[in-house]
Amino acid sequence: MRRIDQDIDEDIWRVYEEIDEDPIIEGYTLKELRNWTDQLIAEWGEDAFFCGTDLIRAATPEEVTAELKRREDLAKSKRKVDEAQERAQYEALRAKFEGQP
Repeated sequence: MRRIDQDIDEDIWRVYEEIDEDPIIEGYTLKELRNWTDQLIAEWGEDAFFCGTDLIRAATPEEVTAELKRREDLAKSKRKVDEAQERAQYEALRAKFEGQP
């Protein structure tokens, strides 16, 4: 699963991707490990970090822009849901009190 987060301390955006494959598996030959790491370097670049089951690299400006847009769209969607729920609660309370003598 890929996610993009901002490192608040450094004001840097990073891409994190959890990898399914554990490179330290009994039975891997050094050649297989080299092929695997060569594939990772080709996709992620030599400056990517390998931390446990995550690969981490700096996000590109395009990825940051796309992530900010995704977060903005998600916030707008949530606001619409919240507003609809508040409106429904208001209408229910108004109907309840208007029906009372």
